[in-house]
Amino acid sequence: MIAKPKVLIFPARISPNYFFSLFDGENQPGQRVFFLFSVRQVEDIIADLRVYPVPFSRSHIEGISEWRGHVAPVISLEEWLGLHPEEAEPPGPARLISLRTLGNMAGRIIIRTGGEIRMMPVPVSSVPDPSAVTWVPRKECVRGVYEWAEGYLLVIA
Repeated sequence: MIAKPKVLIFPARISPNYFFSLFDGENQPGQRVFFLFSVRQVEDIIADLRVYPVPFSRSHIEGISEWRGHVAPVISLEEWLGLHPEEAEPPGPARLISLRTLGNMAGRIIIRTGGEIRMMPVPVSSVPDPSAVTWVPRKECVRGVYEWAEGYLLVIA
């Protein structure tokens, strides 16, 4: 039997009320959005790393950090996709994830997460939902949107 590929899933830092307002009442309030990355994309999960702000940078750049002897940008996926993260940090420890690539950018970037990070096999109960991508302002950055028991999974290109 072939093992299913492993993925990392973590919640987006956006308010469920913001998400609900984008759908004009079509979905239930409180629907959650999660990001999904293949384990092969993830280089490391970092518990504590100092992030230095970069003056006059774009809104999705949270700063830069030194990791394993290299300087890497720290970005907000929510801002990068145009989803506007909530002001208050979600409960639970904030972590950083080092990714090998994201979109058309080569090299290493670091993203900030809020809430729990889960490693699991690809959710078989997820259903592709091509119409759901309409609420993502930067559609070109999303490989797919899937509906599953806990909300929506955004697969980043």
